[in-house]
Amino acid sequence: MSKKEYNLGYQGAIAETLDCALQAYPRITVIRVDLHFPMMDEYGDMPNCFPNTEGSPITRFMNSLNAKLKHDQHRKIGQGIRVYPNRLRYIWVKELVDGYLPHYHCALIFNKDAYYHLGDYDLNIPSLRTMITTAWYSALQLELDPIIDTGPLVHYPENCRYCLNREALSFSDDYNTVIERLNYLAKEYSKHYSSNYRTIGYSQY
Repeated sequence: MSKKEYNLGYQGAIAETLDCALQAYPRITVIRVDLHFPMMDEYGDMPNCFPNTEGSPITRFMNSLNAKLKHDQHRKIGQGIRVYPNRLRYIWVKELVDGYLPHYHCALIFNKDAYYHLGDYDLNIPSLRTMITTAWYSALQLELDPIIDTGPLVHYPENCRYCLNREALSFSDDYNTVIERLNYLAKEYSKHYSSNYRTIGYSQY
């Protein structure tokens, strides 16, 4: 199968989710992130850790991230920092290329006024990067060492952050750039469709 073939239904879901966010907020931040499971050895074992892969890890991830975002807003209010409304919107796809476990490609969408910078990874600072990374480890019920761990199971691709402004003169070009980038999630290559599990999920509002 060609790596340039795309699932039209997935492309439609991507555009719908992006448009929904833009209807809610004039400025949005889009973060691309990949979520992985620990590597297995040749026997299919994970000798160094025991992640919780039961049920739906991606649902637990979204729930955890939403909880962290809510807590971050309350923390800022308590510190007298101005906060802006933010409802997380997302698209994720489940893929399997090699190995025993899949991985997820995600696009996370925020109100840019609330979250603009991805920030550094630091377990002591609730940056957006830290909240996303720790949310995935929480979903797998894995602990991060605050001294040596940098969250290797969470990968932020090059040019993983995009911002859109509905009022910008360059909006049309910027929008097309983001859509082209997110179309990576809709590629047919590496998708394994099954009636037993979902291969795509996205916010319904």
